[in-house]
Amino acid sequence: AGMGHRGRQNNNNAARAIRKCCCPGTCRYPDDCIDPDDAYDAVKVICNNENCDEGKWMHKDCFEEFQDSVLAYLRSCGRARSWSEKQRLQNLWTKKGYDLAFKACDCKCGRGHIRKDLDYIPPPLNDNAKKAKKHKKK
Repeated sequence: AGMGHRGRQNNNNAARAIRKCCCPGTCRYPDDCIDPDDAYDAVKVICNNENCDEGKWMHKDCFEEFQDSVLAYLRSCGRARSWSEKQRLQNLWTKKGYDLAFKACDCKCGRGHIRKDLDYIPPPLNDNAKKAKKHKKK
């Protein structure tokens, strides 16, 4: 019984922290919420509106799609036109590129812009989590 109680308690904590994917477009997995304590391969983002509660996490696939759209926008921006694809990708989330690209990064909160959180260190992925995730999706 003690074990069951501990499990139940954890579920309550997780329910509070769980996040919806905040990609500005259409999320590919609208029913698949992101648990920051077990983010798997989700990408952490930050919104520059400090009161924002939307812009926190994106599914990896959603983030890559979002990043592609921002890179496409960056291709049409002044200085960035002369950059190589590699440079665009390197500069995108640093001040150099983001100063040009932020207009393509509207947050769902409507009051700020999101960017990849470069300070976030994702936890190492272990194979067990990966197998469990794949299994759960089917």
